[in-house]
Amino acid sequence: MMKLLDVPEIAFDRIYPFENRYFGYLAHLVTPMSASFDPEGPWTTSEMLRGDPTRYGPIPFHASSLDPTDFRIRSVRHLWQALAESLAGYSRTPLRYYAEKAWGNSLELLAEAGIKAKVINLVRDPRDVVSSIRAMDEKRGYFGFGRTDDMSEDDYLQFVVATMRRNLDAMSSAEAAHDCRLVRYEDIVRDPELVTRDLGSWLGVELDADRSVLAGPIFDRHATSSSAEQSIGKWKVRLTEREVTEISRVLGASMQRFGYEASG
Repeated sequence: MMKLLDVPEIAFDRIYPFENRYFGYLAHLVTPMSASFDPEGPWTTSEMLRGDPTRYGPIPFHASSLDPTDFRIRSVRHLWQALAESLAGYSRTPLRYYAEKAWGNSLELLAEAGIKAKVINLVRDPRDVVSSIRAMDEKRGYFGFGRTDDMSEDDYLQFVVATMRRNLDAMSSAEAAHDCRLVRYEDIVRDPELVTRDLGSWLGVELDADRSVLAGPIFDRHATSSSAEQSIGKWKVRLTEREVTEISRVLGASMQRFGYEASG
């Protein structure tokens, strides 16, 4: 998706895997502003003035001249403006958007500050997600995607399914606050031209479906199938019936909402 959005009107760092999150950085800075101050904790006024410059926390005293939540909301609004101006000042072409993989509470902070975003909700059959994670771990020879060495297969399945449920719930919340488009992995693989035309019309920019195709070293490093088409439905041979049933039990309602037929 980030490769597809690689057009002059959209700003983001063109560095694979496209996870230089400028607004995510700002969100991390402002989030503690309205947290409760603990005078017995490690973060104090003295620490703020003379301590470790990498330490950060809430306002290190009990504020009586402003509302910390209002301060956070206004800070988000002004920091976004500063980010937009910096991006525009650095770019050699007029910009319409800044693109970022959403992470943490960044969308909630934007909505709270009254900043509208266009959100592309990317989904994939959860059963293929689990299958792909396992294939990638086997390919690399070590665990990733939040799995630790002490997790059994069952433990990790519960963990990753719970994570997907939170992400799908977050997509529903985003739909209430922002202008959203749903893009299914299977659709962009099978009919990239149709998906690209829809997104381009929605964004008001000209997109090229060929940009979405991973090729060369990037594909070799990222893919676990010989082609994107062959990655669809691999769960049918990689997952046990019990695992498929468990995924459908937890995610069945969301799967059906996004057009996937739940099993079991």
